[in-house]
Amino acid sequence: TLSAETATASFAPAGDVTAVRLAGKVAVNVPGTVPATLRSERVDLFPMKDERWRWISPGPLSVSRADGEAHAPSGSGAFGGKAPETALLAGPVEGRDGKGTFGGDGAELHDGDWVLSGHAFSTRPPDDVKADRITWKADGATVAEGSVRGRRTAPDAPEVRYTADKVRTARDGGYPVRLKGSVHVERASGTLEAPVVTLSGPRTATAEGGAVAVFAAKDGARQTVRGATLVFDGETHAARAEGGASAQGKDYRVDAALLTATLDAQDRPVRYDARGECRFDGANHKGTGERMTYDPASQSGEVFGEGGVADVTQKKPYRRVTGPSVAFGPKRLEVLARTGGLSRGRLEGVPPEKQPRTAAGGGR
Repeated sequence: TLSAETATASFAPAGDVTAVRLAGKVAVNVPGTVPATLRSERVDLFPMKDERWRWISPGPLSVSRADGEAHAPSGSGAFGGKAPETALLAGPVEGRDGKGTFGGDGAELHDGDWVLSGHAFSTRPPDDVKADRITWKADGATVAEGSVRGRRTAPDAPEVRYTADKVRTARDGGYPVRLKGSVHVERASGTLEAPVVTLSGPRTATAEGGAVAVFAAKDGARQTVRGATLVFDGETHAARAEGGASAQGKDYRVDAALLTATLDAQDRPVRYDARGECRFDGANHKGTGERMTYDPASQSGEVFGEGGVADVTQKKPYRRVTGPSVAFGPKRLEVLARTGGLSRGRLEGVPPEKQPRTAAGGGR
């Protein structure tokens, strides 16, 4: 539907309308996938095929849709017929809706999708996003593309900052949030990097394609966990890496097929559980086995053969112990007792130095 203070029509010799100029408080209501209203002081209409009209607004205009409104210096587009409604707004475009503010160097409306392009920004809680291009899909999802920089806040959860090539957010700022391309996610507890990261909740994330997570340690040092896939779960305080998994910190490294880090309340690793071709190298111990646990704070752990042999070497003084399961630490290196059978082990190394005897009275 159309309304204006004046309407001037131009006709071809055969009597067909060639143009209509609407002037003064013009309003054009377009139903479309998402209903929209165009307002301006002047809108020129030109008929097209299949009952479609092209429109041009040479001066300032506004486009209202849902609960939001955008303003631009000028614009053009098309509506009517069976084809989708379109609009192309010249920048700078600025707007506001019930959730916050948005803008860009230009904007486009196509069949219910609203696109901001060129230095696009959207400050609509829970997200604050800047990108080359931001699209609000007709289904309520948001897609940001090109040098995406964002921040997400949630009640009772740490703030999340991120950069990526592309980010897709579920309807109405919900979850999941899927990030692709050179993804970097930052929380107070550390960082997560991978080609693809999915935030499935305020405290959960899955990284794929080769992930690196860096956690802060109690002593200020960094602890790094790597894997082909990495799942971070802040609800259960655990991070699980799978596929060429490893954990590295001050004076230690653990490698395994599957590695689980137990986190404290500040999401700092306090224990590692490894499975599958485990290897450990620390300040004074190294070992191999099929299963392993390690506590970075106490520099102690246990290695299990799981039907095979656990092998742990103390570097100084040299000692090597093999058996079904072996425990190690700063003052410990022993074969663990096994329920229901003997725990046969093997020890090799340098014998302790003989201490000189001292006779009564202190003489030799």
